[in-house]
Amino acid sequence: MLKTMSRFALIFALVAACCAQPAVTVTAHPGSPGYAIPPDFIGLATETGDLTGSFKLSTGLPFQNPVFQRMIRQIGPGALRFGGDSVDFLTGWTRGQRTAATPQTVLTSSDADPAFAFARIVGWKVLWGLNLGKGASTDDADEAAYVYQTASDVLLALQIGNEPDDYPTLGTPLRPSTYSVTDYIAEWQTFANAIKSETPAAVLAGPDSSGSINSWTATFASQLGPRVALLTQHLFPLSPTSANPSAAKAATIPNLLGDALRTTEDKDALALQQMAQAQNIAWRMTATTNCYGGGEPGVSDVFASALWGLDYMFTLAEHDAAGLNFYGVGTSVINTPIVIDGNQITAQPLYYALLMFHAAATGRIVPLDVVTNGVNLTAYGVLDTGGNLRVTVINKDLTQDAAVNLAPGAGYTTASVMRLTAPALDSTTGITLGGASVAADGSWSPTQLERGSVSGGALRTTVSAGSAALVTFGNSAPPSRGRCRGNCRPKGI
Repeated sequence: MLKTMSRFALIFALVAACCAQPAVTVTAHPGSPGYAIPPDFIGLATETGDLTGSFKLSTGLPFQNPVFQRMIRQIGPGALRFGGDSVDFLTGWTRGQRTAATPQTVLTSSDADPAFAFARIVGWKVLWGLNLGKGASTDDADEAAYVYQTASDVLLALQIGNEPDDYPTLGTPLRPSTYSVTDYIAEWQTFANAIKSETPAAVLAGPDSSGSINSWTATFASQLGPRVALLTQHLFPLSPTSANPSAAKAATIPNLLGDALRTTEDKDALALQQMAQAQNIAWRMTATTNCYGGGEPGVSDVFASALWGLDYMFTLAEHDAAGLNFYGVGTSVINTPIVIDGNQITAQPLYYALLMFHAAATGRIVPLDVVTNGVNLTAYGVLDTGGNLRVTVINKDLTQDAAVNLAPGAGYTTASVMRLTAPALDSTTGITLGGASVAADGSWSPTQLERGSVSGGALRTTVSAGSAALVTFGNSAPPSRGRCRGNCRPKGI
């Protein structure tokens, strides 16, 4: 009998050992806050063709729809970008009303006005793209003047052209194969001079290159940095599996959540941060999402994309980004945070990432020491002006739960935990933040907040594989600010 019991005890011990959750330690340093996360860090990007009806994927933007307004407002304040490939294929600009005779490739002031009115309703700013691909500098100057005359209160910046490094390789090329960054800079200056001549107060941004960070963007920053207030970049890191299913950057869930992509994103963000700081200007990722070409089914439109998006926003924030704009709102592509299908407006998984970031990222970045013990996990800290510390833990591991030991420091005694979960990483439904999904009317409010206490200087909680948790520590006087790490002033342009 004793041998039998010993055998069972051994088996139990082996099972317990193999199934034990790896211990992860997170230690915060709230006394040394770093970069401030701008209030309008969050953003969305759409096509100018959504305004004219010229964009082939467009279903239009329901500016007057209360569900759409509510969904934008509750992740804001933010910045809405109008541009994309379609801005460079417009054939003209005119002040006045659109009529039945107006070509869809001509942008009118009556197309633009609803966009600015919408920005005022939801409390957002606007990044406004101007046509370089087929445009004339005189038209762009007049368009910029109109925008300033009617919408300077909601305008963040003007952008001249969209992804000029791709002009020679588009399906309908906009420039010859010999087109270089030198050619682009010469064109850009001609357009910028025309704009500034008519509107001296115009705030410009650029270059909005598609990748090409260390070539086009670096050259633009070094030569034209003094002429812009915002260095802007686009990045779509993964490729559809239809392009090459075995490629290292093919859009799969393991690649989306893997260390290789995270390392690349961190390196790119650091390069952009250094370029911007060298010119004493801000920088922003003005068009991005996980996969180019409209997204990859089963990757771009599932819960894994929410974990990626949340991690990506914090990665950029840690590198002093002024913000990012997730691409696709208003189109029928699947890698958008918000799907618009006629009158049906639905939150995609990526929308939950925006909700959670908005709840977690008001304040300054707090340095963390993280020991993952082999778990694919990241963590980020933010300190608000009231002294509350928010730590976001993202477990991107495909299989391993994490037993997290979180030490907040600064004498915190109480905590609450809000979780981002789904049935599985490839789930398209059943996603909840704080126990609640986004309702049919676009609203969201958490229904489940776990209460905890700090014992022995730490809070202990489990963060399951393929989930995230926002831990908010309160009941503490604001910690000593100490010396800020990095730029402690609020960002703005």
